[in-house]
Amino acid sequence: MKPGPAQSPRIWTGSGDWEPAAGAFKEALAAGKVTAVAPPSQGPPSAEGDVVWEAGGRRTVAIITAAEALAALAGEGRDCPRCETIRVTGARLGTARIQTATGAATAPAWQFTVKGSAVPVTRVAFGAGVTVRPPPWNADDPPGGLRIDAATVTGTTLTAQFVGAPQPATLPSGMDCTAEVVASANAVVVIVMAHPFPGGQACRSIGAPRTATVRLAGPLGDRAVLEVQQGTPVPVTVE
Repeated sequence: MKPGPAQSPRIWTGSGDWEPAAGAFKEALAAGKVTAVAPPSQGPPSAEGDVVWEAGGRRTVAIITAAEALAALAGEGRDCPRCETIRVTGARLGTARIQTATGAATAPAWQFTVKGSAVPVTRVAFGAGVTVRPPPWNADDPPGGLRIDAATVTGTTLTAQFVGAPQPATLPSGMDCTAEVVASANAVVVIVMAHPFPGGQACRSIGAPRTATVRLAGPLGDRAVLEVQQGTPVPVTVE
């Protein structure tokens, strides 16, 4: 398997649970409200590092400096005027488990210590791959198709995982599903359509895990698998 780029909607994390006194840090971090008490001076010990996929595969990436990673953190957030700025007091290069377009992987990552919390803030130590910024959700005009949560690929067979009615469409409140794919050189979009029990009866059942299988025209390779509603990548397991 050729590993794909480390694609992720967000490429930072707080490694642990914020203390009650630092409860606002999560929102501030999402807003990119971070700054260094002193400019990070620690550079990477090597110009390169490896991203290693749990399903197999490895890719060498160029390591950025701690200052570049911190600047990227500050530039990736949304506006939040009420958020207080998180103050970074130190940095060290380590590794972190991340989700990519082709499954979970371990990647080089900068771990920042912050004032007022024992929870380190982590950002991958290489430039971003493809960042997807989904459009605003409009409940009055939702896209067609069900959202998928993950996918498994075996050869050219893709099995999409999603939540739907537990019963088939032959029963009240049940549904059947059909699936199709729209593919390009960069991504595969899985469209799962629900076909409910005739009569329009509302489903009162709790959603259950469901799957739908489609056949790709060729190997997935390093393409991302996207859900249809907002076009964001989903975790992929390649067998």
